[in-house]
Amino acid sequence: DHSYDVVCAFSITKWVHLAHGDEGLLRLFRSAHARLRRGGRFVLEPQPWRSYRKAVGRDAGGAVARAHFEAIRVRPDQFERVLLSAEVGFSSVERLGTPRGDGLAQGFQRPMFSFVK
Repeated sequence: DHSYDVVCAFSITKWVHLAHGDEGLLRLFRSAHARLRRGGRFVLEPQPWRSYRKAVGRDAGGAVARAHFEAIRVRPDQFERVLLSAEVGFSSVERLGTPRGDGLAQGFQRPMFSFVK
C-alpha cells in the first residue's frame, strides 16, 4: 500500500531463500518494493553464500532447505542486479559499507545496501 519510508531486512535473506527458494526471495524483494513510498529505501544485509553452505551442512531446515539450496540460481552476489532489474524495480543503490567495531560478532560484519524506489 506504499505506506513505508524504510523497509529493513537484516540477516534474513538466507533463511527466506532456504525455506522458500528463489521465488520466495524474489517475493520478499517485490513485497518490500510494493510497500515503499516513492523515494523509500529497502535496507538490506544479505548473508554470504558460504553461510548458506554452513546452514545446510548443519542440516538447518532439513530436506526442504537442502532441496532449495541445490536449486538456487539467484545467489547473494546477484541480489543487487536483481533488485535493480525491471523484475523488482528499485531505481538505484547506495552501498552503506560494512559495520565494524568491538563487540560486533565477526559473522555480522557484512556489507549493507540501501535500495531506492
